[in-house]
Amino acid sequence: MHVRNVLLIALVAAIAALAGVFTMPVLDADEARYAQASAQMAQTGDYLHIRFLDTPRNAKPAGIYWLQAASARVFGQLETRQIWAWRLPSVLGVMLAALATYWAGCVLVGERAAFWGALLLASSLLLASEGGIAKTDAMLVGLTTLCMAALAHLRHGGPQKLAWLFWAALGAAVLVKGPIAPLIVLMVLLALWRWEGSASWMRPLRDWPGLLIVFLMVGPWLIMMQTGTNGAFLKDSVGNDFFPKLWQVQEGHGGFIGQHLVGLVLFLFPATIFLPAGFVHLWNAQKDKTQDHLDWRFLLVWAVPWWVAVELVPTKLVHYPLPAYPALALIAGLGVVHLSKTRGAVWAGLALTAAGPIAVFVLYGMLLRKADLGGIRWGDFIGFFTLLLGLAGLLFGQKQQKAAMLAVLAALSLHLQMRGKTLSALQALSPAQPLTELLVKNGLLSPRRANAPTIAVTGLSLPSLVFQSGGQVWFATPEEAAQAFAKGHVVLVEERHRPRFDAARLGTEQDVVTLGVVEGYNYTKGQRVRVEVLRPKGKSSRHETQN
Repeated sequence: MHVRNVLLIALVAAIAALAGVFTMPVLDADEARYAQASAQMAQTGDYLHIRFLDTPRNAKPAGIYWLQAASARVFGQLETRQIWAWRLPSVLGVMLAALATYWAGCVLVGERAAFWGALLLASSLLLASEGGIAKTDAMLVGLTTLCMAALAHLRHGGPQKLAWLFWAALGAAVLVKGPIAPLIVLMVLLALWRWEGSASWMRPLRDWPGLLIVFLMVGPWLIMMQTGTNGAFLKDSVGNDFFPKLWQVQEGHGGFIGQHLVGLVLFLFPATIFLPAGFVHLWNAQKDKTQDHLDWRFLLVWAVPWWVAVELVPTKLVHYPLPAYPALALIAGLGVVHLSKTRGAVWAGLALTAAGPIAVFVLYGMLLRKADLGGIRWGDFIGFFTLLLGLAGLLFGQKQQKAAMLAVLAALSLHLQMRGKTLSALQALSPAQPLTELLVKNGLLSPRRANAPTIAVTGLSLPSLVFQSGGQVWFATPEEAAQAFAKGHVVLVEERHRPRFDAARLGTEQDVVTLGVVEGYNYTKGQRVRVEVLRPKGKSSRHETQN
């Protein structure tokens, strides 16, 4: 491993993941829930229980919440609620995934292919995008890849102490997303054992201090959490969240078998350009017994079993195959190094050079039209298309390493333009930010009242509003909002629910004063919204309009 390569991989991963981190408002709905729950942890000092306001969040372990809470506290953003501080652990997850891919690849595919594979992974559309969101998935990929890198080095005669690193990374991955990493590792180990008929290289994994590391990392928190929730945590996380996804569609996220494979052209771009050549080289390598430096079996069992599993599961979300992406990126790295040996792979790469961007811009255009933002401003992507044309020319000329560098630069250009600029403007259409500003302007929010919900919201279920308000709003039915209004509380009412709210207020004596009206786009529902901020007459305010 060369220091120069490590620094370049880390830089590319950071640039790709940071695109939009400082400009995109908090995203609905998952990111806002994660961020609010971790903010409550830091502000209340309760790092055991996971809650969104008063609602328990027992679907995932506490690891990512601890990281987000620590980041927000270190950077002093708990009161200002600048979401970028909560996103930094995900950025680090992408960097860890890219660097661990390089480290694993040095013994699996050789250093040159490992370098290109890590760069292609770092700039890939899905992983880098997850790196800009305050959730679990980027960090899970980083920790899982570190587990696989340690296994790869143990398999190739690395020091036995690497088993301790493996168990530590596995324990951290369990704290981030429960059983996913252990399942992936188990699939890899069982597949290799059955394929090769030997597990002698796995002996260091049986070292008891390693298992003790995992227990000390996970056990105390799990026991306290299970006891503190009267047994509800495992019931909710495993019984109600994990297992049901294995046999039925959850939350409307269904799809067809092969859906993730189709999406690979889009989500692993630009690595997909070099995948055909990589797989051709793997096919040739398994017939050429002299290529001992290429561990093609490890690569296949890292990628294929988990991929088959997520294709067969009825519930389908685009990030499910992500832990297999590093193995595919290393295969793509092989494709970069050996592309010129296979003319057919060159033509396949040229086809995928066009197919990936076409898929990107089709979905992108649909999103813009759905939000009534018109079509794509093609002039904003001149730099991207220029790089793409240069990439195609270099592929045709079989100058694969220069083509790979242009592919990485093209992907970075796409991240910076789409996430750093255009999608930031799209997210700004959400009514959460202007509603928060209106509440602040009228003196209705105070840092001293953080996580004390006093403002009822009806007809608009946006967790981002809860986060940006410091946990001082809560979601209510029109009837519950009318009851809160009767007690003197401010309410936010979406116009479609105003008739029910008014009907529930019949018989009360309070007149309604409108502090302001905010219009926006609820992208989680795909609809325009108009929200009124109402208070009972008689409460002091700087801006009042009686209805």
